[in-house]
Amino acid sequence: MDPVSHCLLGNAFASFSPRQSVVPGRRAAFILGSIAPDIDILIAPAGWDRYLLIHEVGTHTVALAPVLALAAAAIISPFVPGARVRRVFWPALLGVVIGHLFFDLVSGSDMRLFEPFWTGRIGLHWIAMGDVLALGILAAGAVATLWRPRPAAAVMIVALSVLLIAKAWSQQRARSTLETGHGSVAGHPEAVGGAVCKWLFFDRDVDRVGAWHVDACTGAIGRAFTWTDATGDLVQTSKQAPVVQALLAFAHVPFARIEHQDGRVLVLWSDLRHCSEVTCHLSFGVELDESLRPRRQLVRIGPVEQWRSIE
Repeated sequence: MDPVSHCLLGNAFASFSPRQSVVPGRRAAFILGSIAPDIDILIAPAGWDRYLLIHEVGTHTVALAPVLALAAAAIISPFVPGARVRRVFWPALLGVVIGHLFFDLVSGSDMRLFEPFWTGRIGLHWIAMGDVLALGILAAGAVATLWRPRPAAAVMIVALSVLLIAKAWSQQRARSTLETGHGSVAGHPEAVGGAVCKWLFFDRDVDRVGAWHVDACTGAIGRAFTWTDATGDLVQTSKQAPVVQALLAFAHVPFARIEHQDGRVLVLWSDLRHCSEVTCHLSFGVELDESLRPRRQLVRIGPVEQWRSIE
């Protein structure tokens, strides 16, 4: 989820404590712990592929959670009078595990939570990243805690839980609707932000990949968009690039496309869930030279391009 949602959830858990039992620095520990795993964003300027790797097998794992909590506690203790590392460590750890890892798990993230002991990915995809429904509940709860901290926090947690239950039911109903109406197994699901019933499902059909709009409440199904998956020797050659291998390691519906841009030939790979009908927001690929051999690697995030030599 977005940093604001993580902070608001951490603040809600801190509001459960009776005033007489509050540990100095406890609220700051919950909040800082809830955003601590996103410290990996500092890796992004060195390469979005490297950031994604650290994100998935490092900072967003249960194994590293105590380290992040300890770091958060160590940062807080010098600035909050009376705060002690050993006492604020536990609320910081709850912030990391519940305020961040759990929240990411139910949102649009795929997580390898138990690296290095188990490499399997888990992704519930019940709500969208930065979903306005969840953010609205969290924001309203944060305002209410200014007057009645514990009751407001309790109501907010209950409301958020009801939303997640409703979204889990809606996702399953949408999957069943697509499989019944379209006659095939529904692929990877993504929640549509701000909607309880609307979903996107991604699939592949020979040389085409595409997305379906599904409304779990009305049963409506419609094709959202499709892309052609490029093939050939150039595409096979591009697979040897480390950045492309990085994308193929985490992508649900990877596909390739060839772009001709200012005399350059680019072979770009994307995960369909990061695309719309007109563009892909995240692409990994290679630039080819005049002999159609890889010259350098490219990671494109929106309008930003990160170039790197062939390693």
